[in-house]
Amino acid sequence: MSTQGADTMDKASVLASFMTRARSEDMTLAELIRLAESLNGLGLGGEAGDLYRTWLAYHGDNSLRHLAWFNYSVTLRQQGDLAGAINALRSALQISPLFGPAHINLGRALEDSGLAAQAIAQWQVFVQATPDITADKVGHKLMTLQHIGRTLENGEQLGAAEDVLRAAMELAPDKTEAAQHWIALRQRQCKWPVLAPSEHMSRRQMLSAISPMALAALSDDPMFQLAKA
Repeated sequence: MSTQGADTMDKASVLASFMTRARSEDMTLAELIRLAESLNGLGLGGEAGDLYRTWLAYHGDNSLRHLAWFNYSVTLRQQGDLAGAINALRSALQISPLFGPAHINLGRALEDSGLAAQAIAQWQVFVQATPDITADKVGHKLMTLQHIGRTLENGEQLGAAEDVLRAAMELAPDKTEAAQHWIALRQRQCKWPVLAPSEHMSRRQMLSAISPMALAALSDDPMFQLAKA
């Protein structure tokens, strides 16, 4: 038997053993992800997807199965199966409706499908479902708001985009990305003063967030511009 033939048989044997383990009750989620990632690393995305599907079929009562659906969706996207990824993400959200990463990725998948309005609606579901944000959810909500603002701006809905970005920057004043984008958007609309007062963000924080290019249109102080650059 040739070396190539032996390698093929060894690969088939390993894959068969993975599938057998996936059907057993003692395969943990951590082991599933580890094995699937090893397959992905070898360029065997299809086999990784089969492994996720098999595990999900036999672990319907696992309390963390939404994480398996989420990782499965990532594998499907890497394989170019956008529709499959959307279905996997929706399955994750049926199990865990407040799972932020699934909302974010589902919105991105819908946007990449040319469905910007549905993407915005999906992100807004998460924003509206998390009015009382806890520390561990700030990052997900902030990212969701920024995606909404970006998509609205791309659709020339500048006023709505500005409102969403303001909400994002006030949610996390120490994160400069949303404020930087908000300031640039107000300049684009010729809204003056650009640095509109906020109860949740100081003028100093806004100045710290502004980009050097945006500052050039606001101040001719060379030392200020040099410090920002």
